[in-house]
Amino acid sequence: MSRFIAMRKRQKLKTQRKHKKHVARTPGEVAKYKERFLKQLALGCSPGAAARVVGIARSTAYGWKKEDQEFDAAWVDAVETALDLLETKLYDSGMAGNSSDAQFILKHRRREVYGNVKERPQQSNFLLNVSMEEHFKRCERLGLPRPEIESDYEKLDAPTYDKEE
Repeated sequence: MSRFIAMRKRQKLKTQRKHKKHVARTPGEVAKYKERFLKQLALGCSPGAAARVVGIARSTAYGWKKEDQEFDAAWVDAVETALDLLETKLYDSGMAGNSSDAQFILKHRRREVYGNVKERPQQSNFLLNVSMEEHFKRCERLGLPRPEIESDYEKLDAPTYDKEE
């Protein structure tokens, strides 16, 4: 009996779930949705979060961005505004004594003094798992000299065998 009741409750919940509201199709209402979306972007929301707050699908916002050059420019401006806000908060935190925030701001605002972060070579975490034989074949195929592997084992230390035996 309890299994039947649980199944009925699940069916009831499925019918009660809200479907996404369709975005208004009139130009005036679409403009209001766009304006609200851009405000959320300027506050620092991601496009998905901004769309959720406004009540539209994320794909709708990206569709507007693709179709409307003014909206695209406003989108970029809103993101820049949000980044300015974030930078200000980071700066204030650094000034309040957070040393890692202060280092970050100094590295990016005073690159000539504290080191240009952008020009550092990128380190790769990629490890190439190749046998020595395969490595030698690749060098040969590329016309590179065969690398000499140095070791602690010196030729002088090598045992000598007499050919007389």
